[in-house]
Amino acid sequence: MSVLAAVVSACCAVVLATSAAHAAQSPPAGASGAELLRLVTSVQDADYRGELVRLRTLADSMQPYTLSRDLGARARYWRGFAHWRHALNALNDGAGEDSVDQDFAAAIAEFREALATDSADVESRIGLAAGLGNRAYFNRRNRERTTEFLTELRPLLARIRTEAPDNPRMMFVVSANLFWAPPGKGGDREAALAMLRRGIRLSASQPSRGDDLAPAWGEPELHMLLGWFSLNLDPPDRASARSHAEEALRLRPQWRYVRDRLLPQTR
Repeated sequence: MSVLAAVVSACCAVVLATSAAHAAQSPPAGASGAELLRLVTSVQDADYRGELVRLRTLADSMQPYTLSRDLGARARYWRGFAHWRHALNALNDGAGEDSVDQDFAAAIAEFREALATDSADVESRIGLAAGLGNRAYFNRRNRERTTEFLTELRPLLARIRTEAPDNPRMMFVVSANLFWAPPGKGGDREAALAMLRRGIRLSASQPSRGDDLAPAWGEPELHMLLGWFSLNLDPPDRASARSHAEEALRLRPQWRYVRDRLLPQTR
């Protein structure tokens, strides 16, 4: 082979390698908001149905969209949501704490990536707060790790309450902290219940938004959580718990946890 031919061959190899690298780092051909929305809709349905394998598969299917300049932040949010909901559904099915904690860690990583792309995304900040709260609970036997999570969580909870005071997803996350925290550390059960009731009223009257990929879940979840909290009062308020569980199921008839676990407990 001549020197010229060798140089040309080497240049072609570099071009091909560079093209392959760019292809591996590019969103799928024809990537569109409509296709990502189809995956997001499926993720939410799989969450309500408690379909763990489907949730994992859908999270993997959204990964290429995280490379899109226009869709990347939304794809990151919904991958984080899928990991978060996989963890909660797996917990309901009796999965081990270590496995569940790994899912929460994966969710936190995705929400952080979404915020790295769009630091003003309050929805990803709410998701991050949810994941940190869950990890603090599942690592409660390790004081050092719990302190690490709570140190980041506490100012984050205050921030999302200020940034999104009428956001039902904020209320879903913050009310749990209010309900379970000791009174001396910010706990207030009456405030938690009042927050959920207000969130339900606001959710029922919120107009639809133009961004179909923006998170809009909340009303059924607030009913579910208010039902569960009602069961954990002393004494339990079973009538309220049953009423809210039934309303959550009316809004999402496919919700397996409410149908098979929560509603029977109210009886």
